[in-house]
Amino acid sequence: MEEQIEKVGYLTKKGKKRFFVLRDCTLYWYDSEKAEKSNGNLKLAGCAIDSVASKRNAIFIKNPFGDSYELLAEKSQDADEWIQLLRQSAQIAQMRKVSLSLVMLSSKLSPPTSPRDFQVENVKTDVNKRGWLMKKGKRRYFILKTEVLVYFGQEQPDVPNFEEAKGHIILKDCIVDRDFHEFSFSLKTGNAKTFTLTAMTKAEVSEWVESILKCIESAKSNNRERSTTFKLNSLSTVKITMQGWAEKKGLQRYFQLQDDTLRWSETPLDVKAKGSLNVSECSVNEVSKDTFMISSPDGKTYSLKVAMESEKNEWMQHLHEAIFLANQSLESGLVLKGWLEKKGKRRWFAVRDGILMWFSTQQTLGSTNSDHASNFVDLKDVYIRVPTGEDPTQFLVEHKTEKKKSYYLKAKTKDEALRWVHLLSQTQTQSACLGKVFGKPLTELELADNGIPIVLDRIVNVLIRIGLKTKGIFRLSGASDVIQRMKDELDKDPRSQAVFVSADEDSIHAYASLLKCFLRELPEPLFTFEFYHRILQTSDTEEMAAVVKELPDLNKKVLKFVFQFLRLVMASSEENQMNDSNLAIVFGPNLLKPQVSTLEGGLFDTPVILARVRLLLKDYNYIFPTL
Repeated sequence: MEEQIEKVGYLTKKGKKRFFVLRDCTLYWYDSEKAEKSNGNLKLAGCAIDSVASKRNAIFIKNPFGDSYELLAEKSQDADEWIQLLRQSAQIAQMRKVSLSLVMLSSKLSPPTSPRDFQVENVKTDVNKRGWLMKKGKRRYFILKTEVLVYFGQEQPDVPNFEEAKGHIILKDCIVDRDFHEFSFSLKTGNAKTFTLTAMTKAEVSEWVESILKCIESAKSNNRERSTTFKLNSLSTVKITMQGWAEKKGLQRYFQLQDDTLRWSETPLDVKAKGSLNVSECSVNEVSKDTFMISSPDGKTYSLKVAMESEKNEWMQHLHEAIFLANQSLESGLVLKGWLEKKGKRRWFAVRDGILMWFSTQQTLGSTNSDHASNFVDLKDVYIRVPTGEDPTQFLVEHKTEKKKSYYLKAKTKDEALRWVHLLSQTQTQSACLGKVFGKPLTELELADNGIPIVLDRIVNVLIRIGLKTKGIFRLSGASDVIQRMKDELDKDPRSQAVFVSADEDSIHAYASLLKCFLRELPEPLFTFEFYHRILQTSDTEEMAAVVKELPDLNKKVLKFVFQFLRLVMASSEENQMNDSNLAIVFGPNLLKPQVSTLEGGLFDTPVILARVRLLLKDYNYIFPTL
């Protein structure tokens, strides 16, 4: 196959003008365009390509071994074109490298071809698909017929003679398994043999999988005794919502977003990730047309660069939705989740609505409930004890009446074990009784002179006075014991001054958390259940204003008060990192939610909710006129 030249032109390297050729994911340079032999080349797999802020016409390339190259174009526009094409070539090169790794892996796993005990003359002569695939590290020509996949040697047969075929795979009872790495699929036969096949592109994989599934379905209709199954992404029980290559700290990494966790590795094949980040309390912001930044609650930042602006926008959208869904899950009572060891076996534990439950596999946000659990226990029936033994990573869940149901749980670290003990104990001690403020309907709350619930008014005033410029004001959580003491005090006396007299910058995150608690624990959100679907169905500012106008007067007044405050927060977003998108993620689940939540509904409604909250912030003056 002839190599395709993607770009040519003169660039300056180390003060000398050279003629550069970008061809087949490799950058070559020559003395001139007439030179027959290159002076050098650079394979782009694993390379980081960047611009130089101080030189608009400069191209900076760093290979995986740390060697750097600075190239100068005549014009900045030409440099931008080179950078874009070089980045795309680097990604393609890395994907090819991964495909080769997959093939090498399959050569270790795939069994040898079975003897030719299948009479190909009995197969219908029509061909469903044909083309090249890699099998056991060798390029083979495959022909897909109605009931069999036949493959030949490294030469494409002009007129296929099936007696000369290298081998075949009978599709009876096969399972088609398309793995998460996107460039391969496998066929698992009824006698437990596995054939792993690799294509050059994702599109080719999809075409082969679709054609093979059609053949299997056709075979099923001809013989009802056949039982064929299709599994998608069977290697992972957790849905991957986004994946792809991005540059992190100058190195190409493969990223996967699973629920609310972002993981990265050197290749899609790596079982163990290089690192991971729970994004549920993170904020995501645009840096440039191809770069975005994730900021975590502990102050760390992760700058990720992708090949194209559209890819950056897609990553940001999926991350915003993941953060929003994680917040929705927290609002619905999911306090804590993670891996712990129980009786020597690793289990996925979660705490929701006062119930400690565990699972054999990691669960999605929607499936984390006692109906899907291997087992569960009501926390009011147990004591949570830190053992006095030598292992500080263990803690004891002791049943109050049935000692046989007691067991130790083991975390990875002492700090993680203490965190579990703290939150489990806190969940146990939280009162189920409603106080005078939190959890009370809006109409039953004591109002200040301005017609706003007095507690809400005081919390917002504290935040305006000392919190508007606090970094991550609504992303970082306050100390849980401090928040609980505040709630208990205000539930006793909504006019209590003790909660507010000591407000300072050190405790500001507790007040921010208190505001979220107040809105979250309202029995009915400020946008009442009745208006949920109508709000989602609005298409512009005018329609939104018309729906808001129909809300109960008190809800309308409180909503205006809340959004007026959020716009003040947004005005200081350069300091606090709370732009309209991040505010929508934090407050969307508290302000706008259905009476009955489902996972499917959450996935479908999430982007719409985020868009509606951003609209309310943007067109506040029109939607909330003077009341």
